[in-house]
Amino acid sequence: VNEVLFSMMPEREALGELSKMIGKMQFALEGQDDRLAKEAVSEITAVSRHLPDSYQLTDLIKTLEGSSSKRLELARLYLERCYKLLEEDYTGVREKDDAIRQMQGTFD
Repeated sequence: VNEVLFSMMPEREALGELSKMIGKMQFALEGQDDRLAKEAVSEITAVSRHLPDSYQLTDLIKTLEGSSSKRLELARLYLERCYKLLEEDYTGVREKDDAIRQMQGTFD
């Protein structure tokens, strides 16, 4: 059912759903709920299939599946990057890319 809904959503709405799912992931990690975390990653994967590859959602998903304590912060940077792309703010995209690279260098 979600696949059909995601396929019909405009990009901005799909990014809004993605934001909610990242919030769900944060809740799952804080509560140490592995089942909810897996569910959130599954939903993020489903919505990512309906968004352009330029959003780099595969990298966002890999980040969430990792073990770094900074993974949610990095996932939020990827999400912010998506919004910058949607708004065609390419200077902002470059800034987010720089922030992502810098954070990836600090992983545990």
